Amino acid sequence: MKRKIKRDLGGVTASNIERLVASIRKHEAVSGFELHRIYYYDAAPLGRSVDHPLTGESIEYGSTDVFNENVALLKEVAKLPHFALRKGECTHDGWSAQFKKLKRSSARFDSDSSTLQVRPTDLKPVIRQKGVDMRIGMDIAALTLKKHVDVIAMVTADSDFVPAMKFARREGAQLHLFTLAHGVKEEMSENCDLLIPASARSLVDLLPVDPSATTPQGC
Repeated sequence: MKRKIKRDLGGVTASNIERLVASIRKHEAVSGFELHRIYYYDAAPLGRSVDHPLTGESIEYGSTDVFNENVALLKEVAKLPHFALRKGECTHDGWSAQFKKLKRSSARFDSDSSTLQVRPTDLKPVIRQKGVDMRIGMDIAALTLKKHVDVIAMVTADSDFVPAMKFARREGAQLHLFTLAHGVKEEMSENCDLLIPASARSLVDLLPVDPSATTPQGC
């Protein structure tokens, strides 16, 4: 979702996230229903230090601009009206390199000794989100089992959520899937009640224009 917001709305900010949610709430598929809550799922950014395996240099993820921006974003989202922030975590799971691509470089690969010269810049950290999918599944189960909701508007294109989608429908809830113009696997379209493929830009463009935002100062 973040990539779509950045591309279509100009940046990933709490304000743009709130605008997108407001546009979804105005969509004819869900506008007639009372809002229960808005659940926002993300992983807390990786903040610990990691040593580079070749240089031994300590990489302080917690002091990067990306870390500070993500921490600030989550704090702002948590304060938005009717929002519930659900956080997983980011973990460092080692390092990776495109070894096949490196082997194609004759200057880096000695075929006689099968030796590959690897530089520090060839290695990229492997950072993964954990716990987010589990929290989404648990919330959907709780909301539908306790009959708190009749309709779930879900913003994703990730087929990992198909089991949770199936569960919600088995429990009697309708599931409306907003993909933000992202392609989805057939099993996702088969397991939702309504698929809305509109982009973030096209959804937000349907919102009424705020007169204060277009009125020149002094008028």
